[in-house]
Amino acid sequence: MYFNNFLMNRYFILAHADYMGAKPEFRNAETHTSTGETEKNTFSQTFGTFNFTPGIGYRL
Repeated sequence: MYFNNFLMNRYFILAHADYMGAKPEFRNAETHTSTGETEKNTFSQTFGTFNFTPGIGYRL
């Protein structure tokens, strides 16, 4: 029983989670077609990312 309490007091679990998202606007972006024509347009694109990081800590 003492050994288990010793381990429980020394080790612990860490976890971190976060989310980031944005919707940037691109102005006067050039688009080239297969026929060689060029266009300039303004458009926006939504993106997002999720990060989860687990870990084990040891207390000295």
